Formats: sequence, C-alpha cells, structure tokens
Amino acid sequence: MVSNYAWTYSEILEYIASIDNMKVKINSIEVPKKDIFYLLKNFKQVIQDSIIIRREFFNANFSIFERFIPRVKHAMLKKRAKREMALNANFPEYRGLIRLSGVLPGRRFNSLPDLRKTIGSHEKIIMKRINNLL
Repeated sequence: MVSNYAWTYSEILEYIASIDNMKVKINSIEVPKKDIFYLLKNFKQVIQDSIIIRREFFNANFSIFERFIPRVKHAMLKKRAKREMALNANFPEYRGLIRLSGVLPGRRFNSLPDLRKTIGSHEKIIMKRINNLL
C-alpha cells in the first residue's frame, strides 16, 4: 500500500535544496481564467475554421464569400506569424544570447518514488518533534 504524502513539489524541491545548503526561488504561475471573451474568441475561431474548410460550398452558394475568404486566410496567417514570433522571442538564439547546456550541480531525483524513503524518514522525525512538544 502506498501512502500519499501531503508534500507539494515546491516543498520537495526546497527540502532537497536544504540538504545541499542551497536556496531555491520558486515562481508560481497562475492559470488564466476562462471568461466570456475567451469563449467568444474560440467560437469565432471555430466559425472561421469551418468556413475555410468548407470554402467550396460557400463559394458556390454565396457570392459574398469570394471576397471574404482571402481576408480570413490573411488574418489567420498573420495571427499564426505573430504567435510564432512571440514563442520564438524567448529562445536565447533569437535574442543574441548563447545557449548553454550541461548538468547543474546538486542532487537530482528522477521521480517521487525515488524520494519515498527520504521523505518518510523526514516526516517521522517531524512527527517525533511535534509529539515531544506536546
């Protein structure tokens, strides 16, 4: 039977860093909320994608779409180019920096099962100290 520890990943990283007398700075990132504007944007994208996919049908039955489809294609390609540029802006190669690769000093772990014994013993020590205080 496997017991689940009430440790978060940040606490595990802080614990491992404390063993090697290192300080860790953990930045948390909040997940953006999906509001009505997000849903409307996705709905608009679905409509545009369906029009592009079924363009032959719309061109044959509605004459206005002959002028509309090239504008939609251009807008979609423009959005894609901006998105790719924003993604690539974070890479060091595009900012004139050198990318370094290698191994950082310190102890590493592959998965949580590798730390079970260490965390379990640490938790036992903490529980003993709490019981001694009470």
